[in-house]
Amino acid sequence: NFGFQIMDNTNYGRQLVDPKIGGIPVQPQSYNPLGGGRPHFSNATPLHAGHVSPPSPGFCNPNLNFHMNTAGYAAQNFQTNAPGYPIQNVHTNTPGYPTQNFHTNTPDYSAKYHANVPGHSVQNLHVPPIHSNGDNQGQKNKISPRVVHISAALHNLLQSYPNEYSAVFFHQLNTNQQGGVSQHDVKWHHPVFVSTPFCSKNILLQGPGGVQKWNQIEKTLTSLSHNCVSNIQQQRAESLMRHAIAEYDHGVQAKTDFGTLKNSDVASSLVSTIPYIVGYALMLPSLLAEPIPFLKKNENKTIYFTKELQMKNRAGNQCNSQEIISFQRRCIKPSQNWFKSYAPLNLVKVEQNKKIEEAHSMLKVDFANKRVGGGVMNEGAVMEEILFAACPELIISRLFTESLEDNEVLVITGTEQFSEYVGYSRNFRFGGPASKQHVSLDQLGRIKNSFVALDALHFKAHEVEKQYQQNQIDRELHKAYVGFLTSNMEPISPIATGNWGCGAFNGDPELKFLIQWMAASQAQRPSIVYHTIGNVAQSHSIQSLTSFLQQKQMTVGKLYKLVVGYQKMRKRYPSIFDYIKAGKTG
Repeated sequence: NFGFQIMDNTNYGRQLVDPKIGGIPVQPQSYNPLGGGRPHFSNATPLHAGHVSPPSPGFCNPNLNFHMNTAGYAAQNFQTNAPGYPIQNVHTNTPGYPTQNFHTNTPDYSAKYHANVPGHSVQNLHVPPIHSNGDNQGQKNKISPRVVHISAALHNLLQSYPNEYSAVFFHQLNTNQQGGVSQHDVKWHHPVFVSTPFCSKNILLQGPGGVQKWNQIEKTLTSLSHNCVSNIQQQRAESLMRHAIAEYDHGVQAKTDFGTLKNSDVASSLVSTIPYIVGYALMLPSLLAEPIPFLKKNENKTIYFTKELQMKNRAGNQCNSQEIISFQRRCIKPSQNWFKSYAPLNLVKVEQNKKIEEAHSMLKVDFANKRVGGGVMNEGAVMEEILFAACPELIISRLFTESLEDNEVLVITGTEQFSEYVGYSRNFRFGGPASKQHVSLDQLGRIKNSFVALDALHFKAHEVEKQYQQNQIDRELHKAYVGFLTSNMEPISPIATGNWGCGAFNGDPELKFLIQWMAASQAQRPSIVYHTIGNVAQSHSIQSLTSFLQQKQMTVGKLYKLVVGYQKMRKRYPSIFDYIKAGKTG
């Protein structure tokens, strides 16, 4: 929460655009029982049979190298901060002051973990230099960017569809913008963009004595970093954090629970963790080229972020990696006639022991809240909150994603799991660092790891029978179908899922399995891997039913007819699986 406030953005105005999925034009499919195939997503042009977008030149060139530089943008050292100040050594802070220790900020003052010494003006690699043109107003200052060299495929995507795809970091296409801060000033308090904390219009106190809030944030976080190192034994971590954030967010006492920081283990970790977080937080002006757009309701839009990592491949070779994470809001109006679908049911594999997030090379389902992330920032510890805690890069989606509508999903690609865990709800706890996995990148520079956030309907205890109504089934079926569709640049991978919308939402696990199976089959996914998490009886019942229906060469349309007809037979057949296997498959 350094600078930004994470919140559920549910009350902003709506604006319609006409984007395509992932920026990739659609190629027609040889088999398309309902029409649309692998679609492009568009609000202005609804999905319909035969809807095809023309390909863009060079999009699928297998010889593209996503580390290549655009002609005219030769970046000999992408960590150069300002014209005339190339960084020969990334650990050197200011001209004439070589740093013997990369945590040292000024001569004779050793500041471990990036802590600055009070009373000494410090420039280091975590505080980007700002070059003024003589005007003291921040909006006319030029920030020296840290440029990420994007892949040729992503370059083409951003250049071809600039209104539909946003890469908010500095890259080849936006490094020549006039006045880095001015990009954020122009869109300050704009309903379509997140307000940037370092914007010069972000004033802490109004009136003649007002100061820019970012200046106070820098000062406060720098002091916090120093205090975490030098005073942790004298002051409680909870007190340090509470005091620091209250310096620039006066309402923090009422809306934030600092109780966890009273734990001695957590307090000791601040010495090694918080100073690094502070360092990266203060780099924000050099990393964020433009305000982050909201992923608003009724829009198809994708945002690209970057992360800077050093990786070692299996051969032990070290390389710099500028990896991309994408957040895609996908919206499609219902238009399918499920009764008329001739799509065959795909293969089903039951996974009894592994967790969904352990699946590799699959699209993994996040059992989401319509406000993506649910209670992860509070006290929630069920499926989605656990996923976001183990894969914390997902949490940023809460900053800019409005609550999902019935025909919308959020697809997140490129994140990693950092923590293992054990337990659930009140028994949930940290299980150690995640095991290291070999990672490979797609042509946009993203780690090949995707989640789709699907929010299921919540049926209260007295409403459980409603889930068998056709309109309720159609809602869940369309939600899953939108999530399982692919574009022609995405791999047509299996789906990894489980008892979506069951548990606290009171969904029928058998019904939810059938809904997801039909949706995955209609989306032409090769298979669905269903995780039963140790439930032997459910594993056997799914295997028995799928074998039965595949022998019958059941189609999606025929199965859908059975599913929507089940409501009238509930009293006779408490199990929908039993109803289907009772010979009602004609």
